[in-house]
Amino acid sequence: MRKLACLIVIVFCTLASAQVPAALALFPVVVRFIGHVLHIGSSSNATGQLDIKQTPGIAIDIPGASIHPAQQLCQNWTWAAAVETIIAAQSVPLTQDEMVTRAEGGSVCKDQSPTFDRMTRALSGNFYLEDGHKVTLVTRNVTGAPTVIDDILVSMRDHHPLIVFWKGHAYLLRGVVYTEIQLSTTGAKAFEITELKLLDPAAAKPEEREVSFLRDRDNADQLDGVMDVSVKPEDSQSWLHPDTEYDKNHRSPAERPVATTPSIHP
Repeated sequence: MRKLACLIVIVFCTLASAQVPAALALFPVVVRFIGHVLHIGSSSNATGQLDIKQTPGIAIDIPGASIHPAQQLCQNWTWAAAVETIIAAQSVPLTQDEMVTRAEGGSVCKDQSPTFDRMTRALSGNFYLEDGHKVTLVTRNVTGAPTVIDDILVSMRDHHPLIVFWKGHAYLLRGVVYTEIQLSTTGAKAFEITELKLLDPAAAKPEEREVSFLRDRDNADQLDGVMDVSVKPEDSQSWLHPDTEYDKNHRSPAERPVATTPSIHP
């Protein structure tokens, strides 16, 4: 029992000191192991060495979240519809058909989404907005059922939707419900997601778009992964205006100013 108590303290101290991970993550299996296998409650033990407080039912939602319907009711079009929804706010000129064609080699219908690698390649490259600004799409993903939820909570609080893949089908994540677990003696916190609130781009009717993945009902092994897509500006000014980096970089050699190199001699 002493070894188990030491393990718990080490895990919580590690969670308290860890930085937000570079890759997306979800479903803290370590915390689930502590809470469900060891059956630790919210009260301290007889000696007062452990005092774990659990606050369930905390919800974060993206207000007014919606999703573009899939243009074809095929699994491999659902991810394109979700990406189109995310990038539409920045007016990135990339359509579902273009994304599917890039990933699949044609505008085809399949019963499985493409691999993360193929989706990432389909979203690579530069895109020019209507005002002339150049942007790129930055993708991050984690395969399988993720294990830490820092980035998930941050994205939801920033009203930035993510894409959840469940049984080969892509959904837009519009909100989460989670439990906060706090070790009172150190103040360390951990989190456990209990519900993923999703929007289905292939729903037959608008009222059927909202679905949920429930930890206590559904199988986490059927989660294929999570993808984050963000729009990154590549230049600070529009190339439609003459005094821009684009203009400078596209002058002929004769038009470019001659750089002078300082002499190394006094």
